[in-house]
Amino acid sequence: MFSRRAGNGSLLYLNLVLDRYPRMRREGFGGGEYRELLGGLLSQLGTKAAVEVRNAAGKHLPQTAIARYRLGDDQFVAVLQEPRGVTTRFGTDGVTRFEAPEARAGAEKVTIRLPRTYLVTDVRTGADLGETDKVEVELPSGQALVLGLAKSRPRLSVQGASSGSPGEHLQFQIRASTPGRRLVRCHFFGPDGKFLPLYARNLVLEEQATLVFPSALNDPAGSYRLRVEDLATGSSAENVFVLR
Repeated sequence: MFSRRAGNGSLLYLNLVLDRYPRMRREGFGGGEYRELLGGLLSQLGTKAAVEVRNAAGKHLPQTAIARYRLGDDQFVAVLQEPRGVTTRFGTDGVTRFEAPEARAGAEKVTIRLPRTYLVTDVRTGADLGETDKVEVELPSGQALVLGLAKSRPRLSVQGASSGSPGEHLQFQIRASTPGRRLVRCHFFGPDGKFLPLYARNLVLEEQATLVFPSALNDPAGSYRLRVEDLATGSSAENVFVLR
């Protein structure tokens, strides 16, 4: 490898090709020398990963995918350690899922370092992980961890029809106490208290949004519950209505 400074930048010439790396990586996660070389180059240029995942020994967790998303002022960080020793199955919704025997035997403790301090929420469980720039969790192989990162935690409210008849389309207004785009999860629960997945919705909320409950003619009469939750912060609100 050759390096030369050029004004405020650098010129790098790699006297090698990287075509063998994909095969080496597939075979026992080889190719570590390539990763060290490119990682060293990026570090020399002052380029640093915004999110780092390290194991209990303080080393970078290998074979781990990190994805970052932004929605308004909020961010989402998804961490997925590549599944090892897994079987694949398909859910009824067509999404590929992995079953990892080793994940059931125990998960690896990891530390996730964030670029700055945020209000951190586990999006999948809704758990409040506090205001921090470092999260310590257990990460099972083949299971994604999704973190919501926010600067503030808004209050949600939901208002709408208090009653209706089976077959009616009931409308509800969802509002947030602060402006900005937010991703809101909307779940309905039937008279027996069970979750109704067919009516579940995800909405992008910009201060307010309208949610429609398209009840079916054969939906049972009784008291229903609507729960809305801001995925980035875990803030939630509920509304109860009756089908007569």
